[in-house]
Amino acid sequence: MTNNQLRAGENVRVRLTLYTAQTLDHVLIEDPFPAGCTVTERGTPEEIMETWGYWWASIDVRDHKIAFFATRLEPGKHIIEYNLKAQTPGTYNLLPTFLQPMYDPRTRVETASTQVRVE
Repeated sequence: MTNNQLRAGENVRVRLTLYTAQTLDHVLIEDPFPAGCTVTERGTPEEIMETWGYWWASIDVRDHKIAFFATRLEPGKHIIEYNLKAQTPGTYNLLPTFLQPMYDPRTRVETASTQVRVE
């Protein structure tokens, strides 16, 4: 992907990098897909074992987003990767990714929204 532009049929590796300053319990991380793209798979088992380390408890893949559920996030850096495929040409708004402890509505972190173009 260059300057948020994709070609139809192109595979894209999405990497979410999370930094936490404190321990968070029962965390939901949601990453919406841009319209015109679909999730293909999360990676090979080897990639999961080496880079993901199974630090989340569950994953939910929908047509429009992917959600990760972590029982506990310790302070520090956490990385999630998954694969998308660009399909339908057009310009699409990409909604923010967000992180929120499910039982603490006072805390919520969002990224900025942006646009993605599929050619």
